[in-house]
Amino acid sequence: MSNRADQRQIENLSQMLAPPGSGILNPSPPSASVQQESLAWQETLNRLPQSAPTTPLLLGIPSDSGGGLHGGSNHGPQAIRSQLALTKESVPCIDLGDVKVVPQLLDDQLLNATTIARVQTALYNNPHSSLPVSPLSITAEVSAELQRLLPNRPLLALGGDHSISYPLIANYLKHKKGQGKKIAVIQFDAHTDLLSDRFGLDITFGSWASHIIPLLAHPSHLIQIGLRHSSLTPTQWQQRLGVTQIWCDQIFEQGVVAIAKQLNQLLSQERIDEIYLTFDIDALDPSYAPATGTPVAQGLSLEQPIIILNALANNYPIGGADLVEVAPYIDWSGDGNGYQTTLLSASTIAKQLLLILSNGVRRSTTGD
Repeated sequence: MSNRADQRQIENLSQMLAPPGSGILNPSPPSASVQQESLAWQETLNRLPQSAPTTPLLLGIPSDSGGGLHGGSNHGPQAIRSQLALTKESVPCIDLGDVKVVPQLLDDQLLNATTIARVQTALYNNPHSSLPVSPLSITAEVSAELQRLLPNRPLLALGGDHSISYPLIANYLKHKKGQGKKIAVIQFDAHTDLLSDRFGLDITFGSWASHIIPLLAHPSHLIQIGLRHSSLTPTQWQQRLGVTQIWCDQIFEQGVVAIAKQLNQLLSQERIDEIYLTFDIDALDPSYAPATGTPVAQGLSLEQPIIILNALANNYPIGGADLVEVAPYIDWSGDGNGYQTTLLSASTIAKQLLLILSNGVRRSTTGD
């Protein structure tokens, strides 16, 4: 790729992204400290083409516009970043900052041309810009630009509600299909997220996964782990959509090591080449993650998904990942410790995902 092409992609990224923690847009002028941070962030973007190919990328997507009744996951990315900064052993990564988020928007396909042009003027000072304006649409374009600029570079995205996974995974699958690779998407979640739509909207926190299925080589390559809340039984879901599901009661009955072994056997049988991981924090029991919009009791411990993640990464490349639905200012704990409890769990999962993305499997404990 030519330097001119690199520069054009970096310019596009610079317009669609904001410095870490600045993605949720407000009309107030930036402070002097924010302006200084912006200069350092821009230099980080400028150096992307020369960065080490094994260093994973970190991207915040602070949008909860696709979420449910209990919002607040738009504050998840910066809260997780802050907690990661406190860990004893940091994991090298390149923080790309945040997708720009106009809080009232979700997807450009829901907007008319006049509205898009008005927002393009506000975001980019250009009513004739071809760049998208809504969080999901910007995420899709940022993902595509990164794949052109840094092919095969692993990315960890921090949400945001679970709708943000759709543009990430859709672009990832398109990219890998072009390489002739067969991908499994592994979803840790208390819920299936398999609605066809939510009040007529295709891509939301409860419906994104159903729209991933047609993009896979086979429906069974969507593997959902940690489920325990659904209007349908596992058999009904299997008959209706053909997805692979591992419910929490199976993990409790058979043991997490046995489940991990079964997963690796399944992936081998299906001749999977690579894995994308999407982790909804509500896969964990509320005792580990009470600060989320829709917690469900009798969930996974913090150790159980890490055992599964390591077992998978020991056998298959993990090409991308996201961590979603951390809503730091919601507290279902009843003891006032929901923020700290959830952020400790989320940062542990995020750190493990970064380790896996950058160095393959690392045997680690659930602590720092």
